[in-house]
Amino acid sequence: MLLIKRYCFIALGVILLQACDSSKKGKLESGLEYEFVNKEEGVQPEEGEFVALNIVWKNENDSVLGDSKDYGLPLILKKDTTWGSKGSIEDAVLLMGKGDSAILKLNSMKFYTHTLKSPLPPGIKRESDLTVFVGCSDVLTRQEVDEMIKEKQIEQTVERIRSYKEKTLADNKELMTTQGEEIDAYLSKNNLEAQVTESGIRYIITEEGTGPKPEVGQIVSVGYTGKLLDGTVFDSSDEEVAKKHNVFDERRGPYKPYEYPNGLGNVILGWDEGIGLLNEGSKAKLFIPSPLAYGNRDRSEIIKANSILVFDVELVEIK
Repeated sequence: MLLIKRYCFIALGVILLQACDSSKKGKLESGLEYEFVNKEEGVQPEEGEFVALNIVWKNENDSVLGDSKDYGLPLILKKDTTWGSKGSIEDAVLLMGKGDSAILKLNSMKFYTHTLKSPLPPGIKRESDLTVFVGCSDVLTRQEVDEMIKEKQIEQTVERIRSYKEKTLADNKELMTTQGEEIDAYLSKNNLEAQVTESGIRYIITEEGTGPKPEVGQIVSVGYTGKLLDGTVFDSSDEEVAKKHNVFDERRGPYKPYEYPNGLGNVILGWDEGIGLLNEGSKAKLFIPSPLAYGNRDRSEIIKANSILVFDVELVEIK
């Protein structure tokens, strides 16, 4: 539903002059009928700005055909020199400012073709009229629109990860319990005391940092050494450690802390959760059951299917 049109705005044509007195009800030369429900005389978009519209549209039988809230974002339109002649929402928006709302009567074909940029759905006649309830919720700059889109994308990604993680834990409930007990036995044997997350990760903060915790989407820089529960090292961001344990790989380029956006699924589930628990500057040990790591597949010659992973990590920086 997010429809961003890359046009520029020029002075309005005479086609709208008869409606620019902000009267509550009228009909434009393009054929669009409008009636304001609320007229705030709020901020109107300047050249290069966008309007955010909350809309609901109905057919002639008063049945709802669509609602912008179902798409998670308002309808976003950028001012265009053709507004005022389309006979669609854009014509009415020229009369609206932030906080205004109106009821529109307009041709279904023009609405779907010009505004939604989509074909007319089956069952809707080209000559039929639609009733569109529209509210101008905001006037936005390009940067604000980009931020809105980014926030929505992050929201959607977080929800997908949450759903995937929930299913993973449900599908591997018995294994999570068994491996949790295995980790606990290791901790007890080595006189280590760990905290346990709701999902089943065990973690020990070995050095508390003084910085903030990372927010979702922030770039984090993490130094790490990964091991199996028996202590076998399989990877490290530290070149000396990698060489010491014969896992050095000159093809990977310079050894340095790994950078990635926090909480967006760019790493294993156990890392996304575990690193998110730490303050900037903290060092910790993460004990991650296999369903929250690489699951039931061989990752390498060292990391076999259903391997519990242990990471010594340092949250070096939040960027």
